[in-house]
Amino acid sequence: PSRKKLECPKCFTKIPYEARFCPNCGSHILKVNKCLKCGEDLPPEAKFCMSCGAKVEKHERTCAKCGTKAMPEAVFCNQCGEKLQ
Repeated sequence: PSRKKLECPKCFTKIPYEARFCPNCGSHILKVNKCLKCGEDLPPEAKFCMSCGAKVEKHERTCAKCGTKAMPEAVFCNQCGEKLQ
């Protein structure tokens, strides 16, 4: 198991990188950064793909209702549940 940790976007608990749900609040943890060249999963902070070396393009969006930063592939805001545009 990896020792890398992520932070739950809802309750800010440190959680294992592999987690799909937060063990503290039950929030679904989205791992949305993928390399557009090779499809490898990437850590949120990655600037380059660890597999193929491609530069990671980040397109940040914010929720119109609460202003929370949204992940690129998210359909709903992780904070307030509003449907993203």
